[in-house]
Amino acid sequence: MPDGAAVDTEGCYWAAIPHGDKGRVARFTPDGALDLSFEMPVLGPTMVSFGGNDMSTLYITSARLESQMGLPMSSLGGDLFCVETSARGIAESFTLPG
Repeated sequence: MPDGAAVDTEGCYWAAIPHGDKGRVARFTPDGALDLSFEMPVLGPTMVSFGGNDMSTLYITSARLESQMGLPMSSLGGDLFCVETSARGIAESFTLPG
């Protein structure tokens, strides 16, 4: 079940997916086809977001879910990861209320 996601300039959807004993990050094309997937060193990747000077660095947050599943704690759970990609993310904008 995907948790957090981001969209790149090609319209592809990048999702953090807790899965089995390792989490994954997956990229889906606009027609829904799985284009790319890679394993994370943690059970619970929680959110992906593009950043960096050219918006090609994918930042991935994670959670510590092992105790809730009766598994040994990962030393990397709760860490922030970054991966250089060939994709470029779309900058998000928002307006603060008030």
